[in-house]
Amino acid sequence: MENSSIVDMAGNPIANVTRQVANYSADMIPPTITRAELDLNAQQLMLFFSEVVNLTSFNVSALVIQSAASSTATRLFITDASINVTQGSHILNDHVIVSLVKADLDLLKQLQDTARNLSTTFVRTISVLVEDTADNDLQVISDDTAIQVSRYQRDLTPPT
Repeated sequence: MENSSIVDMAGNPIANVTRQVANYSADMIPPTITRAELDLNAQQLMLFFSEVVNLTSFNVSALVIQSAASSTATRLFITDASINVTQGSHILNDHVIVSLVKADLDLLKQLQDTARNLSTTFVRTISVLVEDTADNDLQVISDDTAIQVSRYQRDLTPPT
């Protein structure tokens, strides 16, 4: 480490420090989705992860919105979307905003029992959605373990 990279409160650089790591364990723990929110008015699905993920690996077509945590649930497979991060344009982040496309939103609104309120809005994945910074894949979320959204906003925009 350069001795000028860290200074004390008086502006004095610290002495050069060289240390070898005694024990190193690689990150083998896959990320998980800790929370999901659906805002139909803003046309966005927000996902929050257990750790920082690499958004360049994000696969929107792995996302499914469904009516329950059940294999008999009504489903909408997301076909296309764009992603945005909520704080700056960092590709490494612990959350993401998925901007849903009109075609998927129109299909979702046609489903009578899906994404009508908190109790009918669940998110799951059908393949690898994203990787963490150590290239660990987010584990696939099955029908029976689909995540119920913690926040839901219905569509308040009148048709034109």
